[in-house]
Amino acid sequence: MSSLKDFIGWQFVQKTKFDRNTIQKIRPPLLHGSFNQKYKVSKLCFLPRPSKIDVPFSEVVSKRASCRTYIPRKISVQDLSNILWMGYGIREKKGNFYFRNAPSAGALYPLDIYVAIFHVATLENGIYRYNAYQNALEMIKKGDFSRELINGCLGQSFVGSGAFTALISAVFRRNMRKYGERGVRYIFIDAGHVVQNMILTAESLSLGACPVGAFFDNELNEIIGLDGEEETIIYLLSIGVRG
Repeated sequence: MSSLKDFIGWQFVQKTKFDRNTIQKIRPPLLHGSFNQKYKVSKLCFLPRPSKIDVPFSEVVSKRASCRTYIPRKISVQDLSNILWMGYGIREKKGNFYFRNAPSAGALYPLDIYVAIFHVATLENGIYRYNAYQNALEMIKKGDFSRELINGCLGQSFVGSGAFTALISAVFRRNMRKYGERGVRYIFIDAGHVVQNMILTAESLSLGACPVGAFFDNELNEIIGLDGEEETIIYLLSIGVRG
């Protein structure tokens, strides 16, 4: 039987544990540098304001189940806006801090959400970045990237057949400037909060959703145009009309 000590993931957890003697040692000085990649935005698409959804929360939670079969039917841009805003939208500003609909360590929000559009009314197919400050989508690439996405996700066809697939990226310096190596843990925790919000919102809209963790990292980074070091894809979420 293999030893846990041979696994990098296990080693990372051990080396980023807090105790009263080592807590300062894993919190290095501020990591200087840009916290954002530079993108060439070809179009800015403003999304409608999020709308109220009147569905009992207990019903939404009890019905939630991963969906891997979709029909090629378009969803409304209003539904897309609701899902993105409930997942990572900005709810309020206090002082210099913007607070979103998902919790984040230190209110640093180290994630970005990219959206591969396939079947959304009024929107062209392509790769977009969600601009939470304006509740808008920034088009990065125009076209159908379903085949590239499926290939990058080990042939899982549903990631290219729904209405859209959200690709969640980690921008490491946003967290590590404050929390050092421990901050990497918080990034993945944040991603879970955001994706769960989006899944439950999709369910409240009677849409199917399935999170994805199996993919070829660099192939997905290449689709978006990420370097894979300062910023890298860590999670996906496919959403569409249930088949």
